[in-house]
Amino acid sequence: MPTTGILKKGRYHEAHPDEVQGKQPLSHLREQTPGSNSFIEDTIWEDREKWDVFNEENGDREEQDFSPFVQTVLKIAKLLVYLLSFTLVFVCATLSKVSFFLVSSQLTAPSVYNAQLGGGGGNVTGSGSGSAWRLAAEIQQGNWYLSIWIMMSFPHIVSLYRCTKVMLFRTTMWPTIGIFILTFVFETLHTIALGTFAFRVIPLMDPAYGAMLTSALCFVPGFMRIVSFRAHKKCGLVRKVLDAVTMLMQGSVFAWLFLKLSLTDAGIATFSLVCISLSYWETFVSERATIPLFATLGKAKHKIRATRYKTYFMINLWKIIASFAIMYYFAIDAKVTDLKMNGLFVDVNRLVIYMTILQCAATLFGYATARFACKIKIQRFSFSLALVLSTVATIALLWARCAIAPAARDAINKNGLVSTFVSDCGAQVSLSTFYNLAISNMGWFWLLWLLSQLWITSHIWTPGLERLAKTSKIFVRPFYCGLIFDIGMQLNRSTDEKKEIRDTLDAGGGKLAMIPDFNKTADFMYESDPMPHSSGKPEDMTTTIYFCATMWHETVSEMRELLKSIFRCDQDQSARRLARDYLHRKDDDYYEFEVHIFFDDSMSYDNASEPEAVMNDFVIQLISSIKDAARAVTGATFDIYFRKISTPYGGCLEWELPGGNLLVLHLKDKMKIRTKKRWSQVMYLYYLLGWKLLDDMDCDVTKKQAIADNTYLLFLDGDVMFQPSSLLLLVDLMKKNMNVAAACGRVHPVGSGPMVWYQKFEYAIGHWLQKSTEHMIGCVLCSPGCFSLFRGSTLMAPNILSKYKQNAETGVEYIQYNQGEDRWLSTLLLQEGFRIEYCAAADAYTQAPESLAEFYNQRRRWMPSTIANIIDLLLSCRNTVQKNATISWLYIIYQAALLGATLIGPGVTLLMITGALTAALPSADLSVTSAWISFTLNFLPVLLFCVICASGSPKIQIQAASILTGLYGIIMVIVFVGTIVQVRDNGVKQIIGKYKPVNLINCHALFSRCL
Repeated sequence: MPTTGILKKGRYHEAHPDEVQGKQPLSHLREQTPGSNSFIEDTIWEDREKWDVFNEENGDREEQDFSPFVQTVLKIAKLLVYLLSFTLVFVCATLSKVSFFLVSSQLTAPSVYNAQLGGGGGNVTGSGSGSAWRLAAEIQQGNWYLSIWIMMSFPHIVSLYRCTKVMLFRTTMWPTIGIFILTFVFETLHTIALGTFAFRVIPLMDPAYGAMLTSALCFVPGFMRIVSFRAHKKCGLVRKVLDAVTMLMQGSVFAWLFLKLSLTDAGIATFSLVCISLSYWETFVSERATIPLFATLGKAKHKIRATRYKTYFMINLWKIIASFAIMYYFAIDAKVTDLKMNGLFVDVNRLVIYMTILQCAATLFGYATARFACKIKIQRFSFSLALVLSTVATIALLWARCAIAPAARDAINKNGLVSTFVSDCGAQVSLSTFYNLAISNMGWFWLLWLLSQLWITSHIWTPGLERLAKTSKIFVRPFYCGLIFDIGMQLNRSTDEKKEIRDTLDAGGGKLAMIPDFNKTADFMYESDPMPHSSGKPEDMTTTIYFCATMWHETVSEMRELLKSIFRCDQDQSARRLARDYLHRKDDDYYEFEVHIFFDDSMSYDNASEPEAVMNDFVIQLISSIKDAARAVTGATFDIYFRKISTPYGGCLEWELPGGNLLVLHLKDKMKIRTKKRWSQVMYLYYLLGWKLLDDMDCDVTKKQAIADNTYLLFLDGDVMFQPSSLLLLVDLMKKNMNVAAACGRVHPVGSGPMVWYQKFEYAIGHWLQKSTEHMIGCVLCSPGCFSLFRGSTLMAPNILSKYKQNAETGVEYIQYNQGEDRWLSTLLLQEGFRIEYCAAADAYTQAPESLAEFYNQRRRWMPSTIANIIDLLLSCRNTVQKNATISWLYIIYQAALLGATLIGPGVTLLMITGALTAALPSADLSVTSAWISFTLNFLPVLLFCVICASGSPKIQIQAASILTGLYGIIMVIVFVGTIVQVRDNGVKQIIGKYKPVNLINCHALFSRCL
């Protein structure tokens, strides 16, 4: 018999066949305790002789995630995303602003015509055409006013839709009277100022000067920036001087206005500029400001954010009405006689409609693209640079339009109207014209305004938010400004102050648990209580992930898939650590991790009278798979050195992975500790969070809180396979919202056979689509234990682990607690106000049941647990809706409807099969007797199965379910063949006419009464 070399207790010996098969005694582990040095022993497992040092290539070497060609394609795709997003933001911002200023130039079209005609400057070839142009301009002037009003109101309509959607599917707070009045005052001033700017100020000057004037909207934000942010930051002398200079440069706009306009017009323009810029106060105020007023506003903006949607639902309605009133006032003041309320856009020139649609569409697509660029962290190029260049391009285009004026003025279109948007240009355009615009009319002031604007909005060049950040974190106000899109987006971009450990919840109402301070109190603290500021040290903010996998009797291939996933993460983390330490590369995705595998029923006993625990075959199988998995991922030989440690629950083995990370295999002895997956989870949750984080760590509660917020537990099954990129996507979801307690990915079933084919369809419908729907209209109800990421601090909240570890004392509790432990934990998190999210891009693969018996056994656990937890959630819906901001009453109704459909599903299926048999059998007709016979034939197997489930053993239940599945499969084949025969013999029309709707309804009613 061939022998196998095993290094045991530091020396090789010829192994006994029992030891090769895993019968390795652990008696020496029981004699040692984790208090001495002797319990740590270096051990190596080798599957060949000591002198056999020559390696061979492993054919199981795992291929790279992407081939070089695919990697090149991905790089090109990333470059195209950069360029496409930049182009869209730039073009949309330019078009929106150019179209607005061209439309605003038409508000004074008749007066422009009179001035040019009276002064002899016009280039009108005949009195007939001039009269036609004047008449058309007077007729369309009112529609241009309506066009600008739509441009102003369109963003508020979009925001109103978003607020309505959030209010329907989220639990949001109502604002206090003081917060609502504060918001109402600022937004009313903004509406009045913006309407005055559009209908009164811009028509007084050339459109190019109007575009230049928008760069001078940063005077108030610049002042707030100095008193709010510079006060608590160490600023050098150069920075303070630049702040003062930029304020002078922005203030020069007021001198320019009083030099170019009359006293009244300059005062009106000053009022509009100041009030428009004042509306962006939330971006530039801080609660740490030196001036008490701004410090109070800084505190108030957090309360406004918590009540944003309900506040702005009312504010948006008010702004739409107020902007129309302002438009109507200025139209009457300008003596516009054709502003017909009952004929909006009736007999309107198509140019008015086209310009309105163009401007609204450009702002909407520009906003969506800009938000997308900020979310995927390409802000500098595709957001900041694009918006700044669009300002320059707008002014250049508005100036350049006059260069084509002579030709355009002579061109008569098919309606007999002179080209519209160059009517205010002179007949002769030369270099002296541009000289007058830039020098004589003091257009060079715009350079001062532009440079100071770039300095005041410099925060857009240094983004600090996480990837896929929420829109409410990216932009302060929930809508954009349609008339000054480019400047408004820059001022509306959040300043990304250095975050505290816990941000105020956007939706409000939720309470984030904080870890207990055992030195002071045993109670948990909440965000509503006074919270100490975190030190914000980098080591406290480092993402730490504990891989927690549970195993039982997995096969070699299943174990190998999990181990390969672990080695891939080890390889990825090691590369990131080396790049950070030696190349000084900043990596926002850097993380550290440990792997803990909890093996249920890992011991066996040789002699019942004198039990001595030995590792069973499955443990040996896992240990021997480690080397193969390492070689498959890294391509190198991995010597499996590990340490044996005696523990009260059995023992554990520790490996140091090639990348320096720790892999711990916990061997549970069923004679010492409870088995099953839920108790393994309770075990590692208390070990990693209760002992390792709280008890063993010697630091204050603030640092522990920071570490707990950035500590995540990745729940894994023993057969799951995933990539590091999928893990990082889940981490991104957790980082973007502190109220997210768990995030799950898209699980793909793998395997072969008809049962796996069915499960792929079932996963696509019941998991992917269902979880996507739950994610959008509420939150995910179940985070699967095979591949889900949980936040450590939320698991330590009250009523989570304390309830999760409870024993099941009733039948309902057994179903809810033990049959689906992942759904039970998810229900506890939801009931305490936390959110669970779904990421469809985070793919994971798990081995699906390939036999009917295994499939039924799995579904027998899942379905009752799902129903029990949903019923529990519905029964506690009032408390859940109050606590959880992402669960609304509409979402509760939606889940109740799904539960009702699930409960009546078996009855509906029975009726459908009965009707199909009645219709498909050649000798059957639609008489009541035939329907009763078909119903009885279908109901008897169902009744028999119910009796078996109530009295039979699980094994008999699964066997009966398998037999009935085959029987009903044959019945459906009979139905299918019978239907085809009837179609062949009688035709489709006769078949449809034979089964009249009335008879079908009567049969359905009959069967319903019977059920």
